[in-house]
Amino acid sequence: MKTSGAVEYMNCGKSVFSRVARVCKNDLGGTRSLNAKWTSFLKARLNCSVPGLYPFHFTQIQSVSPLITSPAGEERVFAVFNTPENSITGSAVCSFSMDDIRDSFDSSPFKVQRDVNSNWLPLPQHQEPRTRPGKCHQNSRDLEDEHLNFVKENILMDRSVPSILETPHYIKTNPHERLTAIAADPGLVTTGGEVVDVLYVGTTRGRVLKLVSQGHETTLIEEIQLFPLHVSVTNILVVPQTVDNPRSGRLVVLSEHEVKSFPLARCEAADATSCGSCVGLRDPYCAWSVPSQ
Repeated sequence: MKTSGAVEYMNCGKSVFSRVARVCKNDLGGTRSLNAKWTSFLKARLNCSVPGLYPFHFTQIQSVSPLITSPAGEERVFAVFNTPENSITGSAVCSFSMDDIRDSFDSSPFKVQRDVNSNWLPLPQHQEPRTRPGKCHQNSRDLEDEHLNFVKENILMDRSVPSILETPHYIKTNPHERLTAIAADPGLVTTGGEVVDVLYVGTTRGRVLKLVSQGHETTLIEEIQLFPLHVSVTNILVVPQTVDNPRSGRLVVLSEHEVKSFPLARCEAADATSCGSCVGLRDPYCAWSVPSQ
């Protein structure tokens, strides 16, 4: 994801906390101890959690959707998170605004730890270098020693990036199945005029969950068993429909050793035999033609 001369990317590793990082595309590295090392690299925590007196966090990011841009120009991504193996089993889908991600890098205090026995605390603004770290420069090799010495030790932002909604879009707590991958077909207009995002989420038991997200409401409308129960979905890709052929869109699903695909519009598979049963699907790809019934 690119913005203002910088590149953001999600950390999809198995670390304790999942983070998004940013680095300037023209960062050539610094001098001396930072020779051939980034001078603009910063990272911020992604907060996917259930709020409460003691918030329940989903800390391990598994997959991120491509960048989605709304008609109004707002940019966002959906992501899948899991809990650690040694905690209560759970998975969740959260979404994040690119404006919130940028704000964390541009205005959040830095998080610092004075020594290994100290707590992590926000750094007072007056202790930052005169040129705020993380900004893009025409020549990173011209940065002052004050700046370079600071970024050697301080790259973590104190303010985490909040999810767009207060709670996850979707939560799964089956101890035998976790969420693994996500893709989105955004901005679909239903026959009623509503704009929705369709999310496809893979699981460790070879399934794809089809979710419809509109505002604060996300609904599970279909569960598709593609692979055997012991085969995990590793990746999902949406091939969008074309303007001249609305039924041309397909979903491509990968396991470690196999690739499968099927149409985005699966109205026949649902076996809707009446207008009421078709509407009951709540599937934005499907509509009942009253004149042709």
